[in-house]
Amino acid sequence: MSNTSMVEISRQQLYDEIWKISVAGVAKKYNLHYAKLLESLKAYDIPYPSSGYWARAACGKDVSAERMPLTQNDLENVYLYPADYSFSQRKKQENSVVFDAPAAVLPFLEEEERGRVINELKKIQVKPNAKIHPVLAAYKKSIEAWKQRQKNDAYIKRGRYDYYRGQKIEPPVFVSEVSGAGLKRVIAILNTLYKIIERLGGDVRPDLSMKIRKDVVSVRFSEGQDKKLHELTKQEARMLLEYKEKVKSQEYASKPQVKKYDYYYNGKLRIKFSNGKYIRDNEQEKIEDRIDEIILELYGISEECRIEREKREEEHRKYLEEQHRKKEFAERSEIEKEKTQALINEAKDYQIASEIRNYVSALKESRHSDEIETEWFQWAEKKADWIDPTISLEDPWLGKRNHGADNVFFRQLP
Repeated sequence: MSNTSMVEISRQQLYDEIWKISVAGVAKKYNLHYAKLLESLKAYDIPYPSSGYWARAACGKDVSAERMPLTQNDLENVYLYPADYSFSQRKKQENSVVFDAPAAVLPFLEEEERGRVINELKKIQVKPNAKIHPVLAAYKKSIEAWKQRQKNDAYIKRGRYDYYRGQKIEPPVFVSEVSGAGLKRVIAILNTLYKIIERLGGDVRPDLSMKIRKDVVSVRFSEGQDKKLHELTKQEARMLLEYKEKVKSQEYASKPQVKKYDYYYNGKLRIKFSNGKYIRDNEQEKIEDRIDEIILELYGISEECRIEREKREEEHRKYLEEQHRKKEFAERSEIEKEKTQALINEAKDYQIASEIRNYVSALKESRHSDEIETEWFQWAEKKADWIDPTISLEDPWLGKRNHGADNVFFRQLP
């Protein structure tokens, strides 16, 4: 194997051997770059055991339940970095993976979309004097406005709260993290990124973030600083001299606070992603030479965002379904209560009607029957028919009875 070649191995074989001899064991067996191997396992969605797994196995404990299954994937073979991987080999190795084995890059994309991304990566050029993106043009104007306001406003100069506007004054993004020269580089890098993202169907937002596919991603820039021993200014030297004179005269004096070091920007930029990863200038390459890596990382973050977003959407969907189910259950339960109560009321009406008929029958057979007019018996029997839900006779004075309502007989009357 040459220094610049990638190590090719089947995804299934890599999974089997990792669970058999560990990640470190596989790295040693195939002479692989350990840190890059861990990154590749995550990229290729290959689960691997924790360090505690091997400790428990060494103690003779059953760890078979801890083995995570290998998920389904269209990739058969994966490409891994050798142990002698170096920055000088980065482009040749990664271009080999991107252009010769594109399925290993952005595996979550459909083949057509992945092809469009790879084609854009082949054409990357950072042009400092290129026509600037409208969002960046507006950003530059905001910086100029900030500088002018800083020049005119004593509150901003002293980093104070703006009492007139009732808000804390904040500089435009990146201005406090990079030098003037660094800011020019940042704008050129973003200008290149924005144009590529838009050609791939994404959007650029006024807050400098980007929408890739359906999710918003953003980056932060900062510039490294070096330090050197602070050189006293004339004013600081005079203040220290006055302090020493007062001490000699045994007068009370507060020692001036003089910083020990001066910090200055060193021109080394760093771009940081929302997932904590970053890319920075080094002796071999600048960030401008690694736009392809930035694009790939942003797409990876967008995929992570998609997964999280869909997870939240699914949880919200389930929540709404559960709320709808509870609402339907409550409504149906209320209907059942009303129907059941109506049934009970109707049964009571039937029971009362039967009792009235029994009472009328008993009166007819009693010794007092001759004292009761025949019309009363007819009237009472009709009232029983009015109360009885199986007959529900309409009464000329009471109308039709609502048998399902409670059995307070005359509440329905005006």
